Amino acid sequence: MVDYGKFITWAAEHGVLIDPARCVADGKIHRADAGELARDREDASYLLWPDGNGWIRNFKTGGELHYFHVRKQGLSLPPLSAAEREEIRGRQAEQAAAREAEHRGAVEAAQAAWTRGRPADEHPYLRNPTLCGAGLRAASVRAELLVPVLGFDESDVLTWRGLQRIAVDGTKKFALGTRSHGAFAVVPCGDDPLIGAEALRAAERFILCEGIGTALALHQVTGLPVLAALSAGNLPVLARAIAGKITDHVVVYADADGLAVRKEQSSIGQRMAVEAARVFGGGARVAVPARSNGVTPPGYDARDQLRDGDSDGIAAAIDGALPPELIRLPDIEGGTSDVGVAPHHGAVLCAGDRETEEEREECELDR
Repeated sequence: MVDYGKFITWAAEHGVLIDPARCVADGKIHRADAGELARDREDASYLLWPDGNGWIRNFKTGGELHYFHVRKQGLSLPPLSAAEREEIRGRQAEQAAAREAEHRGAVEAAQAAWTRGRPADEHPYLRNPTLCGAGLRAASVRAELLVPVLGFDESDVLTWRGLQRIAVDGTKKFALGTRSHGAFAVVPCGDDPLIGAEALRAAERFILCEGIGTALALHQVTGLPVLAALSAGNLPVLARAIAGKITDHVVVYADADGLAVRKEQSSIGQRMAVEAARVFGGGARVAVPARSNGVTPPGYDARDQLRDGDSDGIAAAIDGALPPELIRLPDIEGGTSDVGVAPHHGAVLCAGDRETEEEREECELDR
């Protein structure tokens, strides 16, 4: 018997809200909402098999699959017949092919939109604070800002992964089919984002941060090339993807996150920045922004610092960046903790982290 409550609770812990009255265990894909509150935006999805295994996708964080394993949740599994196993394998193959086609379409659409776009320096997202677009494009001033999403393939070749689109009100969404796991946006990006990213191979130093707004602010103040991981959880994932391909002289500029409704999301910006810096080794440093006059609010970042007129604070944070083992911040249980030696939380916190093909097989054929 399917434990709907367990699946729905697990999904909510991972940022996907499923209406209990509409949750169906039929092996088909259904829409859900991403975030802390249900808003009927249908920016997430789920699939639940009749045996209780399933997965969720959060399109706000790139649409990567997170798998729900019945046995890992301490639940029992009903037996499957050979015919049922074969049906599941067939659906797996169909869904994998559909995801691959979806991704190819996303890349083609991203490149076409980029070619049609024009410099977006007057886009409303870049007005408060005033930021240089650094090569980003949009179809018009009121259209969505286009952020190229790039990544290394299995042969270490830089490729397009899709687009992040930013509305005039700052709402961010990955275009359907974009693969953000281990991917990034580069600032400045230039006319050809791949050429801009390739230039990083020769860079002596760069900055790694979370969002594109932060990246634009950091580049504007420092002149250094910046990679945006596009989510906090993707910071360590991206670090592992690029380590050894470009210099390890990097400053990971964290968002100064505070406590969150879900405990495991508290201080996620700082903790993921520390984890990312540890991937690079001794050449990496971590900078955490602080409001120079007053209490630093949760989520404070370099864009907020510019909004406060504190470009000097950004430069000071970069110059004063510390090795990851020296970064201290409030523990999610209260008090302070040495983040540099904290246990690995990637399985829960890395929004882009996905499981191996073997684990996928285990999820849907775990007998």
